[in-house]
Amino acid sequence: MDRRIRTKGRRKPRLGIGGDITRMICSIPAPLCIPPLDGIRPWCILRKAICFPGNLLKNPGFETGDLTYWDYAYDPCIDVKATTDSAHEGRYGLSISYVNCLEGDYEYVDLNQVTIQLTPGKRVKLSMWIHPRSMESDYVELFIGYYDRGGNFLKEDIMQWEFGDLEKGWQEIVLESAVPADTYDADVDIYIRGINSGADPSISMDHVSFSEV
Repeated sequence: MDRRIRTKGRRKPRLGIGGDITRMICSIPAPLCIPPLDGIRPWCILRKAICFPGNLLKNPGFETGDLTYWDYAYDPCIDVKATTDSAHEGRYGLSISYVNCLEGDYEYVDLNQVTIQLTPGKRVKLSMWIHPRSMESDYVELFIGYYDRGGNFLKEDIMQWEFGDLEKGWQEIVLESAVPADTYDADVDIYIRGINSGADPSISMDHVSFSEV
């Protein structure tokens, strides 16, 4: 099985992270927690340890100002770029705008990082912060695919959220999964299907996290 090929299987989505205190801390935007200050300021260090422990992804918050370390594909009409206006954590977040697409047409954005080494038997958590500016967009999907040392596919976990079921404003979406016994590495994928609804047809996303828990 080729990497990053999905099935139609779906699991019931779950929003947020456990614990009222943790939820409160992690939901507060932190625009001043930017590299290298995020490793110096005590509040930023504490917040990073609580909200994003052991992140295995590179450039998870798009703080390079672009999509460095991310593989990506999207329809040419979509404007995808890192902007300060889209930040939830740090200086930059990712802005996805459908404003140049034909009104009523559904278009996609696909972001992924591959060959992330994991510990067999552990549990992992893939999460990200998202802000749908228009609730008329279609859905966002998180995907984890597991492979053995020879690159053979073992299993996948997928979770999907309809934008109409999400709350307005910034929120965290989470996919948790068990790492199969023979796993050597994994791919993670974010798939967003949106539409130019004619009313601010854009989505902001920030700080993607993939960690063993």
